[in-house]
Amino acid sequence: MKAIYKALLTLALMTAVPTSFTSCREDAPSVNQTADITIKNEFSKLVEAINNGNLKREEAIKKVTEAIDGMNKSSSEILSEILEVLGSVNNTLETKLAAIEGAINSQRLLLKEKLQLIAKAIGDHMLNQDEVVKKITQAIDKLGGTLAEKLEQIKTAINSNEKTAQEKLDLILAMINAQTINLGSKLDALKTLIETETVAISQKIDILDKAMKALQEQAKANGVANGQIQEQLKALATTVNTLLEEVRTGKAEATKAFAEILQKIQELIDKVGGSTPPTPPTPAPMEAVDLGLSVDWSSTYLGASTPEGYGDYYAWGETEPKTEYKWSNYKWAKPTDSDPNIYKLTKYSIYADWGYNGFVDHKKTLDPEDDVAHVKLGGSWRLPTEPEIKELASGCTWETKEVNGVPCLVGTSKQNGKTITLSIAGYFEGNSKMYVNEIVGFWTNQVYLDENEGDHSVALVNMSPSKPEPELGKGKRFVGVQVRAVRSK
Repeated sequence: MKAIYKALLTLALMTAVPTSFTSCREDAPSVNQTADITIKNEFSKLVEAINNGNLKREEAIKKVTEAIDGMNKSSSEILSEILEVLGSVNNTLETKLAAIEGAINSQRLLLKEKLQLIAKAIGDHMLNQDEVVKKITQAIDKLGGTLAEKLEQIKTAINSNEKTAQEKLDLILAMINAQTINLGSKLDALKTLIETETVAISQKIDILDKAMKALQEQAKANGVANGQIQEQLKALATTVNTLLEEVRTGKAEATKAFAEILQKIQELIDKVGGSTPPTPPTPAPMEAVDLGLSVDWSSTYLGASTPEGYGDYYAWGETEPKTEYKWSNYKWAKPTDSDPNIYKLTKYSIYADWGYNGFVDHKKTLDPEDDVAHVKLGGSWRLPTEPEIKELASGCTWETKEVNGVPCLVGTSKQNGKTITLSIAGYFEGNSKMYVNEIVGFWTNQVYLDENEGDHSVALVNMSPSKPEPELGKGKRFVGVQVRAVRSK
């Protein structure tokens, strides 16, 4: 990160780095016959291109996702088209898998429809058991909407009379593996399944066995539960294992044992918070500055009480400040299986080599629940976009000066003469604040799209006191950077 910023600073001083972004993949023309494919309604041409081997796997999945999201059809009609692709003997296995993957990535299909496609793949022996759980996990993580809306779709699937106990177990295991579902919701779903599922005791034991192991593994790997909660989860697993063994050996009555297990699960749910999201705090008021631009800008950094104040520092996509900023405690990253020192993304991954186990969700803009400006301020407040930052840069004249003893960049609107003050506060990496009085930076709400130019990086504003005209830069997502909010007019 230090090297990235230093390079940006040097370039800004010497060569005036251009303010526009380019993307080596997003803007690159497709190869072979795919150049003529329009993704809206030519799904059959796309399938033909994949069958003919004219698209590599990643590009095929990306185009299938875009095609599905661009179809001018109902979700049931889209589902029928994909099922037709899966059922055709003329399509290759690679084509069918790309269709499944693209459907899972799509924002148009609901969980029940994605599960139907996965069930078709199971029936046709396209996926093994481990792959099934991974695909359902991927489908859950890529569902649009709020946590409550996701949980409602999962609850509906769990309570469906059309699904077998194995399908429900796969769904629970996938939910446990999901990065976008909290621990309380996972426990709540497990409790619901055990309470409502009318299967043999041996099957319930199997469900609990596998689910508890998965919960412990995920809690340990993701840091979802730590400290006291980690110990309580371990104690719950021990209790469950003891009671299940007693049921197996006939030393305990199954009904009483399961009642005790459910009570223990509920106790832990009460401690960590269940599936009902807590009531958010009342957003703090924020004064807006109208610079005559397309949006109003906040008068201070988030967490600051004065225009020149530093405020709080946030990793990109996180909503709380920290004492240390590193990959190992970044919310949307996990260490790889091959090297625990290499971290990959679990959300906002544009390319497969960025994502954990190749995870890609094509999300380029923060969801509202991950936009700290929106979370803290409410209303229409949010992080700025790249064009809005360019507009701020070009719409003001800039000078470096001290404001109440704090080195700042002050912009004066070319439209109405009003000013905006930005302290030159650097950024956090690890537990160290770096480049104070040298760099001004604040996050946008968008991913930096160039795969080769620093993976995992996102857009932010970079300004040099020696050259105060703002310019776009980039930085690793885990670092702590200030937040300057905007509000629609």
